[in-house]
Amino acid sequence: MGQHDITAPAGDDQLRRISRALLDDVEALDRMCASGAIEPGLCRIGAELEMFLVDGDGRPAPIALEVLRDAGEGFTTELALFNVEYNLQPLTFENRCLADMERQLNEALERARAAARAHGGDVLLSGSLPSLEKH
Repeated sequence: MGQHDITAPAGDDQLRRISRALLDDVEALDRMCASGAIEPGLCRIGAELEMFLVDGDGRPAPIALEVLRDAGEGFTTELALFNVEYNLQPLTFENRCLADMERQLNEALERARAAARAHGGDVLLSGSLPSLEKH
């Protein structure tokens, strides 16, 4: 899907810019907490599931728009036409929330698989899907 080249900061100026950006983020979080934008005392859990759409040979299948149309609510686009994402409903982190989360994941996966199969594809759960080739 892509390549990420990570290098050490080139010098003091770059290190200062990185440090400033991190401090800005921490200050923004502090402001959000102080203003009540983050709910205190309640712990929630949520997740997203990224799915790759493949053909019968396991190669990328560009059927995301069809799957999105047919799979129903909760699905959204991702980076390419061969993957979709499902956003789980946030749950209060208590009692059977992990079992409820598993149920949501399984239901979403079945809906995505049914939609993909209706268009000659299937769903593959993988960290990444090699999709670039030399021609």
